[in-house]
Amino acid sequence: MSEGEIAGFHWLDYVLFVAMLLISLGIGFYAAFTGGKQKTTRYEYVLFLLCVCPTTCMKMVCPLLKLCNKLVPHRSSKFSM
Repeated sequence: MSEGEIAGFHWLDYVLFVAMLLISLGIGFYAAFTGGKQKTTRYEYVLFLLCVCPTTCMKMVCPLLKLCNKLVPHRSSKFSM
């Protein structure tokens, strides 16, 4: 790739991306139309709140913190070697 050229996706990247979306949609529709018998327990809700929610939030917050550290350097970084 030359210096003035913009990086982009290859056609194979688009094919794989669309294939993954279609597979996910297929699984979602299958579960929606065939899985009305499952009952969610209180334990599963607690597990979701204690494990999944904080993990998802940190996945969104960590890149923002890294960006903020690059935009606003700490005072100690001026004096470090």
